[in-house]
Amino acid sequence: MITLEQVKLLETKVSKAIDTIQHLTDENKLLREKLEGYQSRIQELEVLIQQFKDDQGKIEAGIISALDRLNKFEDILELELNSKQSTAAAYEAEPAPDKSVEQAVHPQASTQNGTVDPDSDEAILAILEQEEKARQNTLTAHPAPEFKEASSGAELDIF
Repeated sequence: MITLEQVKLLETKVSKAIDTIQHLTDENKLLREKLEGYQSRIQELEVLIQQFKDDQGKIEAGIISALDRLNKFEDILELELNSKQSTAAAYEAEPAPDKSVEQAVHPQASTQNGTVDPDSDEAILAILEQEEKARQNTLTAHPAPEFKEASSGAELDIF
């Protein structure tokens, strides 16, 4: 037979079990809410990481592009220096007139007709080369006047 004390003991155990289940349910709900918050934060961080990776790729591409342009510019300068050294003797003799003066005066006309971008390093370097050639042509065509030294017995007539 079941006694009253056994029923009361069963009732207290059931009451404790209900309290424990209620406590665990509340804790489970709280943990699930935290988990949802953490998952949304993880997604936000993943988006940021992807943006950083994309930006890093763009930065690397920009640096590589700048280095390539710098190498091309350096190569052009080396070629120009070698060309000037090898043609220095040719500039001593009067060169035949060419389009250098016209191109130096109208640099946009020469770059617009070609396929070169007028703002590129190559176009700017070509314009500078043309201006230098035009300047050298005018120097050889119109040499600077020579000054004769005055003799030691010469007097200057001021009036």
